[in-house]
Order: sequence, then C-alpha cells, then structure tokens
Amino acid sequence: MKQLDVIIVGSGIAALQLANKLAKSLNVIILTKKELTAGNSYLAQGGVAAAVAPGDDPYLHYLDTIEAGAHHNNSEAVLEITKKAPELIKGLWESGCRFDEDGDGKLLLGMEGAHSEKRIVHSGGDATGKHMVDFLLSNLDANISIEQSTFVYELILDSDATRCIGVKSKRMDGTNETYLAPHVVLATGGCGQVFAFTSNAETATGDGMALAYRQVPSLPTWNLFSSILHFFMWMERREASYLKR
Repeated sequence: MKQLDVIIVGSGIAALQLANKLAKSLNVIILTKKELTAGNSYLAQGGVAAAVAPGDDPYLHYLDTIEAGAHHNNSEAVLEITKKAPELIKGLWESGCRFDEDGDGKLLLGMEGAHSEKRIVHSGGDATGKHMVDFLLSNLDANISIEQSTFVYELILDSDATRCIGVKSKRMDGTNETYLAPHVVLATGGCGQVFAFTSNAETATGDGMALAYRQVPSLPTWNLFSSILHFFMWMERREASYLKR
C-alpha cells in the first residue's frame, strides 16, 4: 500500500498537463495501464484547435463546435474550453513546446473539419501528439512518479462512500498494488475500442468511464462518441456488452 497526495489515472496530455500544474510539494503518481507511447495522445496526428489568429475569436470557435456537435454539446463546457484554448496554447508555446511556425515565426495555422477559421496548431506536422507528450514528460519534476503497465480496476471510497480515497491496481506480472490519496483524478481518455472500426489506440477502452460508473451509476449517459484522431468519421452505433481488458 502506497500513500500519496495525488493519484492521476491516465498518461495522456490532460494527465501530464495537470501533473505539471500541481504544486511541487505534492507527492504525485501517474498510473497508466500500458506504455506512455501507447495512448491516443501520443499517437494523435491531428492538431490542436485554438482561436489564436488575428480576426478569430473564441466565441466563433464555440459556435463552430456547437454546430459540429449538432447542438448536442454541453454548451457551458464548450464555451469554457474554447475561451481557455488560446491561453493554454500560448502558455505551452512560450514555455518551450515547439509548434509549427510560418516564415515570420508566427504559429502556422491550418483549417480542418467544421472550423470556419484557420485555428489548427500542429507540432512536427502530423506528430503533434508525440511532440506535446514528449514536451510535457520532459517538464515533470522529481515529485512526480510514473507507474507504467499498471491497470487500475477499482476505486476505493471512504467509509461514507462519498469520496474517493484511492485505487486498486494490477501490474503486468499479476501482482496487485493499492494506492491511497486525498485526491484522485481520472484522465483515462475515451472508449473508441468498443466499436468494431475506430482510429483510436488499442488502449482506448473506456476504463475510466467504467470505474466511475461502478461507483456513481447516476452519471450521464453518453449516446454520441467521437472516434476522431485526425479525420472525421461516422459509424452506426454497435452493441458493446463488454470493455476490452
């Protein structure tokens, strides 16, 4: 049994960005079920969207996103994300994450999908995910440890069953380990692998969703899924009675 301050389940861009933002005094562990290079973030070839061009605006980005989602989106979440995107991209760029630039040293912006303006930022052409993950990994401090090939299979709740206080995990060699912390974050990505055809990595099996649902059955039902890495594709919903383990 290991005691920590923060447990982060998952090792993609969201998990690594969070780890980099936490106070250096905290004892943090990142648990990931496969290698760091096996997730959607690392393999993603598409760019990152942010309204950073002159004449563009986060609200226009918001409108494009709502339209692309056929108005099924959580509008508050979309508005918050599109408002924060320029600041986040600028912060990464200024801290050393190298995005592709034009001849004048400005961000080279592309236009893809449903975007009405050029706002797609790339790094290394179609290696955006790899470059961003490598950059975030290189900035992790000594207070952050990473356990690869560690599959989290259960959340641990307190005696009142109102707060998550840890996780139970299984390593590749079959041994189990319990991690306890006052703060547990699920950053496990999506579940593209429940579909017969998907561009998602093999690791995208919805484990985090299943973990949360087992403890909080009243979670919202997701009836629309995105299985996009660098292109748009639509498919019929298929029955999926199990999650790949």
